[in-house]
Formats: sequence, structure tokens, C-alpha cells
Amino acid sequence: MIQYNNQRWVEHFKVTREVIVQITKKLKPLIQRKDTKYRSAIRIRVMCSLYKISHGIDYLQYGEMFAIGKSLVNMVLRDFIFTINEVFKNQVQCPQGEDSSQVMIRFKDLYGLLLVHGAMDCTHIHIHKPACAFVADFYSYKLKAHNLQFQVVVDHDKHFCDVFVGLSSSMNDSRIMWLSNFYQEVTYNGLFNLELRCQDGICPCTLGDIGYFLLPCMIIPHKQSSNIRHMVLENVYNKKLSRVRNVVKNAFRIL
Repeated sequence: MIQYNNQRWVEHFKVTREVIVQITKKLKPLIQRKDTKYRSAIRIRVMCSLYKISHGIDYLQYGEMFAIGKSLVNMVLRDFIFTINEVFKNQVQCPQGEDSSQVMIRFKDLYGLLLVHGAMDCTHIHIHKPACAFVADFYSYKLKAHNLQFQVVVDHDKHFCDVFVGLSSSMNDSRIMWLSNFYQEVTYNGLFNLELRCQDGICPCTLGDIGYFLLPCMIIPHKQSSNIRHMVLENVYNKKLSRVRNVVKNAFRIL
């Protein structure tokens, strides 16, 4: 594997070798305290976990590929996920203060919209049916597969600022947003600082599609109007909004 170039590393593990080295350094203290028996194989355990998450192969094949006993496969993956959640829990977060101002300036420079803090959308993650779940809970009749909902907020540069995952694919976007941590932070914890409000009292906002509901911190497209004059203006607005929201679509494509 040392002979792999960056392309091969990304094909197998979805990240470059340098990223794996950085993750290993971050996780090493916690993994060592958890299981000193595998001190010399920490990087292998990280690679095993990344490969399992990336390709979703069964535990037997996964253990054979990396010479890990089948009884240890589940423990390796569980420890990796728990540790990486502890170490990197603050890596994905909405920019605040000066960083938030810079994001809004970049949205204005690139797309001409004021006070845009990010773009939000949902997509589906294909999964196997959970053993204890009802079929209807995670089955999408539209996609004809079992799925989880995956909601994200991204900035102008397609960086993930907020991630919310785990709900049933049968839920609509508005319901997911209402249950998400992002909604709680914006509504109750003052994620968007009042100092960032403009003189007219308009707070920074996130762009969503027609599946979301309208909020002081959420902008969505106009529904079709019966007034022809209004329809022309609304179409111009919707096209501009759609162009800006392509940033979140492109972020999904990168994944």
C-alpha cells in the first residue's frame, strides 16, 4: 500500500494517504488507552475502518483482507467511530463571528445575494434494512431501496458546515430540518449573532428548496403565482436562488 499513488488511496479509502496519517495521529492517544494490545497496528485499524465505511463489505471479507479476526472486526469499527466522533466533533460547525462575515461576503461576491450564510438540502444514503425496524420506516418507494436521510448545510466553497443524518427516508425536508440540531441552534441558541443583523433587522439566512418551510433564517423559492407580473419577477428570483443552491448539489456530487 505504500506504493499507492494518491489516486489509488482515494479509490480504496476515499481519502489520501496524508489524510490517513493525520487521522491516525489524532486518534492515537485515545485508541492506545482503549486497547494497548494493538498499539503497533493503529494505522492499520484506521485504514480498516475507512475501507469498511467506504465500501460496506461484509465483516468476514473485511477481516480477511486486513488479517483481522472476525471477532475483532466489530470492535475495531466501533472504537474507530466512537473515537473519531470525540476527536472531530467540532470540525464540522457553522462559521461564527468573523468567519461568518467572510462567508456572507463571498456569497455576495460570487452570487450577488446579501446575508447568505449557507445552502441546505437533503439526500438519501442507501442502507441495508435494520434488523429491528419496520420496512416502511427506512424504505423509499420512489427509490425502491432502504435509505437514511442526510441533511447538510454548506458554504460558498462547498465545505460542510452542518450535518444531520439518521432519520427515515419517509420524512419530508421540513420535518427533518425541524428535528435537526441546526434548527435548534438557530432558533433557541442564537447561532446567528444579533450583531450580524443589518439595519432593517434582517438576519443572516440559509437557502433551501421548496421542500422547506419559510423562516426568518431560511429563504425558499416562490411557488407559482397566478399574477403574470409577479410571475416574471418570481421566476427571476427562483432562477437566481437555484443558481446559488447549486453549491450544495455540487457538494453531494463530490461525496
